[in-house]
Amino acid sequence: MPFADIKLALENFLRSGIPYALLTTHRSRAFHRNLDVPVGGWRYLDLEMQPISLPKPLAYLRDYRMGWDFPRYVGLWSRELILAAMRA
Repeated sequence: MPFADIKLALENFLRSGIPYALLTTHRSRAFHRNLDVPVGGWRYLDLEMQPISLPKPLAYLRDYRMGWDFPRYVGLWSRELILAAMRA
């Protein structure tokens, strides 16, 4: 999803009243930066980095094989955490 669509999806989540979101995120601070993509494109995306800038989630669930894959997690964010990030 392009950054603009991610923002729309997070806004829709906030309007839904659902208390928690499970979102896939990548974590590798050494050499990663978020890049925008066209609709249907793919890239590694760290939701805690700009321009998404979500805070640290309540929990991480590892979703990769150690030594084989780029570090990918499913993060658990509360509605309140996402709302605070969207207001910043």
